Formats: sequence, structure tokens, C-alpha cells
Amino acid sequence: MAGLREGPRFRVECVRLLIQLQCGQAWLCSPANRTDFIRTAIRNQLDRHTDAVKQSVARKKLDLGLRHYTREELEAVEAAGETLDIQVLGLASIAPDVTPELARRTIAAIHVLGALHASPAVKAVLSDRMR
Repeated sequence: MAGLREGPRFRVECVRLLIQLQCGQAWLCSPANRTDFIRTAIRNQLDRHTDAVKQSVARKKLDLGLRHYTREELEAVEAAGETLDIQVLGLASIAPDVTPELARRTIAAIHVLGALHASPAVKAVLSDRMR
């Protein structure tokens, strides 16, 4: 190629361009936009593997005070293919109409600093998941 010298900088730019083309990117990667390139590459990978990411998600949050889990809430979690990691500081209650099977399928872990109100069958099923 006329006008281009083949040196270390030229090879680095070729490698960067090759990486970008393999990732579906067509813009040049300079040190100024390297962060954008990495961010875009990560987003693309997450988009390609959306189903796997959704299946591995366990929703986590800490509730303070009173938290009541209904059958409808747990069925919605199950329909979304997710599980709950319940953390409550206060009173956690699981509705009496929640079956032990539904609780087992939807609650991955439960940590209550306070009191847990649930049917004896649900408590028995979740006993190995309590911290």
C-alpha cells in the first residue's frame, strides 16, 4: 500500500480494526473511545445471550419493616423464570394460600432478621434455604 509504513503502530491499528470487525463494529478504536468499544462489546454479548442471563437472575433486595408475599407475586416470579432471594429486616409473611411447591420453586434463599409468618408446610420446605 502506498503511503503507509509497516511498523508497530500500523500493526496495532490493524489488530484493533480486526477485533472491531469481528465484533460487528466498523469504527476505529482509538484510546479516547476504547471504553465505548468495551461497553458496546459487553452490551452486544449480553444481548446475544439474553435468555441465559434472564434464567440465571435471582432478584435481590432488602426490605425493611413488613413484607408480605402473595401467591400472585410468586406465580409472576415463576412465570418470568426468576427466583427470589428474600432479605427482610422486620416481619416477612408468606400468604396462607402459597403452596409448599410454589415456595420451593420461587424462593432461592430467605434471610429474615425478625419474624417469619408462613404455614408450617412452607417453613418446612424453606428450612434448608434459611440463613
